[in-house]
Amino acid sequence: YVNKTQAVKDSLLGSINNAIELSAKNENLGVQASSHMLLGNFYGFCRHFSDGEKNLKQGLEVRKKVGDPYYIVDDMIAISNFYLNQQQYTKCIEQAKEGLLIAERNGISGLQLQLFRAMGVAYKSLGDYEQYSIILERAIVAADSSNKINAAEKIADIETKYEVQKKETLIAQQKLDLFRRNLFLYG
Repeated sequence: YVNKTQAVKDSLLGSINNAIELSAKNENLGVQASSHMLLGNFYGFCRHFSDGEKNLKQGLEVRKKVGDPYYIVDDMIAISNFYLNQQQYTKCIEQAKEGLLIAERNGISGLQLQLFRAMGVAYKSLGDYEQYSIILERAIVAADSSNKINAAEKIADIETKYEVQKKETLIAQQKLDLFRRNLFLYG
């Protein structure tokens, strides 16, 4: 069993390193960034924290070159959780704060709750209950805002479907009236 597990780990490690090498050679920065993030998380899982941190940071740097703020914030969530799992709460909080700033500057609302969760757990673990309560309040506001946006989108979708159905009914009614007139004329 141990040999099979090690073989799987070695195979995965080789595949990820191969992806990093090929994506660097072909200048595919998105794949390169994702591969570094995957490798960093893999090292974290294997408890090789310094290698994990190094690869996560490399992945984030490559992702910043790509410039897509959504994926930058997503990578920052991964790094925050990496630090949280290592009980490096201060680093977790710093990374999550940076991610929140980028999310707020770019209007990214879907990822904020994950950053708030990591920060909340970190503050609670540090015993900083004042900051913990502030983060919980911000998380509630963000969740409420997200729910309002989702509700507004659903209402708009329902209204659109209703208007389409109403128009389709009107068209069907007009066709029926036309059919009746033609039937009356033929009669």
